[in-house]
Amino acid sequence: MVKSSFLSRFRGDSPVREDERTYVRVVETQERTFLVVLEVNDVVESDAGLYRVKAKNKFGEVAASINLNFSREYHPFFFFLRG
Repeated sequence: MVKSSFLSRFRGDSPVREDERTYVRVVETQERTFLVVLEVNDVVESDAGLYRVKAKNKFGEVAASINLNFSREYHPFFFFLRG
C-alpha cells in the first residue's frame, strides 16, 4: 500500500490538510498501480484555485493538477407549457 507520506497535496503554494471536508483516498487498482483521489466536499467559492497532488517513491514521481473555478453567470432554465 502507498504511504500517505509519499503524497504531497497543494492548493496554490499552500499544503492541503485533511479535515472534515477534504481528504485523500488511495485505491490499489491493480498490482503496484494506485488511484489517488483528492476529494473536497461541500465546495464553496473560497475553495477555488489550482490543486496539485504529487506521489513520489524511489522510482520517480508523478503529479496531477486541476484548476477549480466558479462562474457567477446565471443561466435560468425555463419551461414553456402550452395547453
